Amino acid sequence: MTTTRRRKATAFQRWIQEWLEAKGWLVHNEEIGGRFKSQRDILGCIDLIAKRGDTTLWIQAKAGSRPAIKPVKEKFDKVPWTESDMPMLWIKRANNRIDTFAYGKGEFFLIAKIIDNKLKINLKKSRGCEWLKK
Repeated sequence: MTTTRRRKATAFQRWIQEWLEAKGWLVHNEEIGGRFKSQRDILGCIDLIAKRGDTTLWIQAKAGSRPAIKPVKEKFDKVPWTESDMPMLWIKRANNRIDTFAYGKGEFFLIAKIIDNKLKINLKKSRGCEWLKK
């Protein structure tokens, strides 16, 4: 990963952490290591863990116009998620837009967008994601 990409990824992870903390979440951010450090993803695919009440979010953060999703899915497939886990993929797009995907039954589905720091929920796909509305 180039220094510029690493900086963008780290900045995006910090943004997610601050955004969730402002909404009352306790967040652990496994930031990208330095120049000589290996990949530090939790379980091989997680950048952030957020906890509030009975809900735990396991988040992989991707920044860039065309992030590779297939390798993320392959890594998510290997983790034995439980019903209380909420594995997610957050993708930073252009124009201050962030797409948030939940992972379940072997696929990702778009549950919400964050546009200019405002949450837009995909009501058709957000069933079981009441935590989004709080």
